[in-house]
Amino acid sequence: MQFYNRFYQDRHNEICSIIADDEHYIWLATYHKGIMRSREAFDASGKIDFFQVGGQDIKQQQTVLCGLKDEKGDLWFGNLDGSLTCYHKEDHSFSVLQLITEDGITNRASVWALFLDSKGHFWIGTQQGLLLFDRENNRCKKMQFKAPQLREMSPLYIRAITETNDHTLWLGTANYGICKVMEGKELQTGYEKEYGMTENSVRSLLASSDGNLYVGYMTGFALFSPAQNAIIRVYTTRDGLCSNFIGCMTEDERGQIWLGSNSGISRYSRHQHLFYNYYITGSNRSALHLGNVLFWGNNKNLTYFNPNDIKAFATSETVVITGMEVNNKPVEIGKEFNGQTILSQSISYTSFVRLNHANRDFSLTFNNLSYSEGQQKYSYRLRPYQPDWLVANGGEKVSYANLPAGEYTFEVKNIYPDERESKITSLKVEILPHWSETFFFRFCMIVLAAVAIYMVIHRIKLRQKGWNMNCGWSMKYSLLL
Repeated sequence: MQFYNRFYQDRHNEICSIIADDEHYIWLATYHKGIMRSREAFDASGKIDFFQVGGQDIKQQQTVLCGLKDEKGDLWFGNLDGSLTCYHKEDHSFSVLQLITEDGITNRASVWALFLDSKGHFWIGTQQGLLLFDRENNRCKKMQFKAPQLREMSPLYIRAITETNDHTLWLGTANYGICKVMEGKELQTGYEKEYGMTENSVRSLLASSDGNLYVGYMTGFALFSPAQNAIIRVYTTRDGLCSNFIGCMTEDERGQIWLGSNSGISRYSRHQHLFYNYYITGSNRSALHLGNVLFWGNNKNLTYFNPNDIKAFATSETVVITGMEVNNKPVEIGKEFNGQTILSQSISYTSFVRLNHANRDFSLTFNNLSYSEGQQKYSYRLRPYQPDWLVANGGEKVSYANLPAGEYTFEVKNIYPDERESKITSLKVEILPHWSETFFFRFCMIVLAAVAIYMVIHRIKLRQKGWNMNCGWSMKYSLLL
């Protein structure tokens, strides 16, 4: 059953930003049709439709890149030509404002980000730097920062702005990565270089309720700790992301982090450190959380759904070990491998296997015997070789090679998108040592060494005894003479 709804546009028209006003009308900032608004207040049970708003002067602003609702309920939109469009809630009117700096210069740099901080400061991010906007006199101040990393010929290209719980302002830039604004005058950069990242083009920022900062790059997704003032983890498709280009992010009412990427939508589980991917819409550039509904905008559609309506899979509480391979060959019941019979019954009903040294390279396959719609994940480990749980992102098979002799326990369990875990299925594995490492062989070597040492000592003693006898006869002979 389809869990999402969709508004279809009749042409390519990227939805750059999604806003909900105080009456729950949905507003879209779009690249080709300016500002659009839903015809009715949003109702999750009904369909949604949009139309282009404003008079001719507003519709002339065809490319609108971002949007914001302020504390009064007024809506603000940033335009490609460097101006702002404001929708005044009180009289339902629109106005276009040119951004004029203190020195009288009109801003022509495209406005990519708008943000209202906890102190009421209105920040505007452009492709040529950061502006502080005064809504009382419609004037703005261009921020000049002290930062050795900034190059005069390459001003800040700001794509996202946010504020963490410690009231720190953060900028996401296309050319300097994450930037920390300190006391409004200094800028700290270089976080990506410190972590070892080669690319630093930011497309989205999310200040989460957990106090952390989540960063969407063109090349991955990062977790930033304001307390440590550092990036602490970077994720890519190798870690389960469906795409490395993270265009937008939001957090739902349960504190779950959602990512919009080029290939789909991903939910990041902070507890499991896993990604659950939904390939229902691609090229995502904007996101909104309203009540219990998530909205996603791309270059063609607006997709929306309630995360609680997602039926990930019919769960099975037990994982079954379904197969075993030795040296890349399936192990059959009663068949001999390298001088030993490994299985006397199905591996699914076996709790212990013993492998000789020649069979120490083995693989195990497992399954929960339920249909999973691509959301099933398994966690496994081989104690004590693997003390921590690992995630089988690559499928339902794990392999081990060149394990030292010893006793091991393989454990596997289901992990679900709602962060539940199933019972643990286990299999004990004993790997026998090479004949040269056995106790009997080592005992024989010790005995042989002891015998050899005894023979050497005995021979030395015999030689010494013979020498002593020869010396005695020589002395007697000398006395007789």
